[in-house]
Amino acid sequence: MRTNGKRIRRIMEEKNLTDQMVSRRTGISEKGIRWMKDGSNAEAGAVEAVADSLETKVEDIILPDISGAVENTIEFIKDSSRATVTFSQKRFINRIRELAADHPEECDIIAENPDGSICAHIPVSWIKIYPKREYSDEQRQQLAERMRSMNQMRK
Repeated sequence: MRTNGKRIRRIMEEKNLTDQMVSRRTGISEKGIRWMKDGSNAEAGAVEAVADSLETKVEDIILPDISGAVENTIEFIKDSSRATVTFSQKRFINRIRELAADHPEECDIIAENPDGSICAHIPVSWIKIYPKREYSDEQRQQLAERMRSMNQMRK
C-alpha cells in the first residue's frame, strides 16, 4: 500500500507524536516510520499498526490506486521452478499478456480480475531484481556516441 505521507505527518503533528513514539507503539523502526511519512509503499500490517497508533482508519493514511487495486505480488517456494505473480499496474499486466502470447507453455494467465489485476504463473528464472543504473552526463554522452556509431555501422 502506498502511504499518504502528508496526512501521516499532519496527524502526528496534531497529536504531538514523534517518530520514536510511533515506533514504540507499533514495533516498526523509526526508519520505517520515516519511509511511511515520505509516502512509500508499506505492507498492510505495518499500515494497520500505524493507523491504530495514530487512532485513525487505514483509509485515512493510504493513497488509493486509480484501478482500485494497489498490490503487486511475486510468490514462489524455495527451489521451485514456477512463481505466481499478481499485478495491478498496467505496464506489468501488458507485459504478462505479451509473454503469455509469445510463451504459452511457460506463462499461464490464471485470472483476469474484475478490478483489472491479473494473476499468472511464470518461471522463477524470469524474476530479476536489479537497481536502476545512474549515469553521469559524461557517461550519457559516451553511450549516445556509441549508439550513433552502431547505428551508422548498420546502415
